[in-house]
Amino acid sequence: SVCSATILDLVLLKDPGAVCNDGSQAGYYIEKGSNPKTFVLYLQGGGYCFDNTSCGLRWGKGAPNLMSSLHWEKTMNGQGILSSNASQNPYWYEATRVMINYCSSDLWTGSKTLTPNSPTPWFYKGSEIISAAISDLKDNYGLREATDVLFTGSSAGGIGLLPNADRVAEMLPTSKVTVLVDSGWFLDFKPYKQGSCKDVPDCTEQQGMSRGYKIWEPIVNKGCSASMPPDKLYQCTLGYHAFPFIKTDTFIFQYQFDGAQMGHDGIHESPKSGAELIYAQKAAKNLTETFRSSGAKGVFSPSCYFHTVLRVPSWTSLKIAGKSLADVFHMW
Repeated sequence: SVCSATILDLVLLKDPGAVCNDGSQAGYYIEKGSNPKTFVLYLQGGGYCFDNTSCGLRWGKGAPNLMSSLHWEKTMNGQGILSSNASQNPYWYEATRVMINYCSSDLWTGSKTLTPNSPTPWFYKGSEIISAAISDLKDNYGLREATDVLFTGSSAGGIGLLPNADRVAEMLPTSKVTVLVDSGWFLDFKPYKQGSCKDVPDCTEQQGMSRGYKIWEPIVNKGCSASMPPDKLYQCTLGYHAFPFIKTDTFIFQYQFDGAQMGHDGIHESPKSGAELIYAQKAAKNLTETFRSSGAKGVFSPSCYFHTVLRVPSWTSLKIAGKSLADVFHMW
């Protein structure tokens, strides 16, 4: 049989505080499902920026749709976890599926409003965009009555789940909220090669995030922020540092050789040389150890070099011991 396309419609938020980097209104894409009690809330990914130079480069490299809503399409095609086709999305195809668009460049943490004295000409409102989207969905699309909510996201969206998981669960007190982190568990160990850090791809995660936290005015997990000194607050968006403070049930998907992690550590293609392979193998061992040390009880970590999985149409074909991520997460 031929699967029909899944079309999600754009909704722009009316909350004046929920704006993209350039001040345009943020928003989300949605398709109402046949089961009104189940929702998938997906945070879009797409890197970040941390000062005038990196944000200017981000805009100039053709990423204005990650900083502005002015040219967003009215509809989008939903694939993978956002699909309404059972073959692509066997456990959540009947849910109302929502992708909250990423246009704040702050790992979904910011509350920074542009003022005449601002050090950069951008808003950073990721945290407020999440709040406004959930409020709008509660008022207009039945999220208030949902019994089961999957809160998920990939890459920067996966990172953004860590500081927001408990806050979102508190906003939905009558729902069972479960979190699925896709490719958002980054490490802050010594890199293979130190970059210039003029732009995000040339920074280690700890360098880029620590710079961003100085301007984003981030809102993070309360327990984590209370335990971190100010210069280490960025660790509340790094998996193994942040995870012990999260109360909401959270499952981790992370490739052993995540392409974005490798890039931040100075290996920008699949490891090839002997030295690169030795570093990559050590990094994979470090990754596995952080799962154990942080107390993560739900993990799916295939030995592949890639980055993100949830919006790939064939995401259910990736298996460990004959079980797909969708199967394992559903059983968990």
